[in-house]
Amino acid sequence: MKKTAVLILISLFGLNLFAGLKQDYSESLKKLKNEANLIATEKEMVNFKKKVKSIYLKLINDNKNNLTDEEKILAARLYNEIEMPEKALALLKKVKINKENQNYYYATLGQTYFLLGKYTNAITSFNKINFSQPRVALDYVNVGFGLIKKGKYKLAEKVFKQVLNANVQNVNVRYFAALGLMENYELQNKIKEGENTLKKIIAKIDDKNEKTLIDNVESQLELIGEKAPELQNIVLTFNQKNISIARNKGKYTLLFFFSGRSIGSVIAFPYIDGLYSNYKHNLEVIGINLFPKKVDKEKQTNFFKWFITQNKKIKYPVAIVGNDKTYKDYRVYTLPHFVLINPEGKIDKIFIGFPNEKFNPMLSYLEKTLEKKK
Repeated sequence: MKKTAVLILISLFGLNLFAGLKQDYSESLKKLKNEANLIATEKEMVNFKKKVKSIYLKLINDNKNNLTDEEKILAARLYNEIEMPEKALALLKKVKINKENQNYYYATLGQTYFLLGKYTNAITSFNKINFSQPRVALDYVNVGFGLIKKGKYKLAEKVFKQVLNANVQNVNVRYFAALGLMENYELQNKIKEGENTLKKIIAKIDDKNEKTLIDNVESQLELIGEKAPELQNIVLTFNQKNISIARNKGKYTLLFFFSGRSIGSVIAFPYIDGLYSNYKHNLEVIGINLFPKKVDKEKQTNFFKWFITQNKKIKYPVAIVGNDKTYKDYRVYTLPHFVLINPEGKIDKIFIGFPNEKFNPMLSYLEKTLEKKK
């Protein structure tokens, strides 16, 4: 297992996916992105989604009579974002495919077929694209996460292995694919098979940075089933004075390692708020952040207080740790990082990053697991 890696503040698929729309779209999308960054609670998220749907429909309707082929593809993506894949498919059928748009077209078509539940058609569409383009390769990885969510593990494995074996000129995309492969194995409880598969992949990698990243992914599987380490060196707490994993025995505990600078963390906040509010009877959540070194302690403490209590309106306990001991114990290299601990105090599952909810296996796993415990 590699011991060094830099925290990568990354996210799968935020609103910035649509930044390539024509100029008349750009102003609305910029405002929406700024608003999205301020969403803190589940209620705010629900209202925001309604607003997005209204704006997207108006944008498409206002331009429907003069859409270029490129804009038809982008409009189809907007339909998919607001859960209207039937309209997306109808629009895509009107596109004239050429060398310039074919990759983006087939990636959008594959995404549309996935949302329609036509999973084999989705993979067939993606097999027509050139994986050297990171954007469309990332689309495929996202669909792979969605297949995990739907319990289509064999198809998901095919997706992730295909991306890892392709000539994708982007380390982060390949890293996401490795994360997907890890989660695919852990959700099937095939830990040893997952470890062996990832080790074989690592052995074929020449790039040192990529080798380190994938090795860190494989190391996550080693923690599954182990006793959850207690939090170390807590220097600041919010919403609960004494925070510990041990006091939550008998309930599930979700550790949420986050950063205000991580887009994935920002996207995750309202969903974690919803989980905590809806499953309080058998779920505890502990947010975890690292107190940075070489800063004014009073100013940083005030910032944490503002960010946690006012900006993100977090209700669950948050522990600010003074060093990276807890991060090392849980092998946290990428944010957001989630660790689910079972009622017996053992690590049940690990999820890294935060895909769009349509493709998010963590949300579906938590909901199914916690519903069973009602």
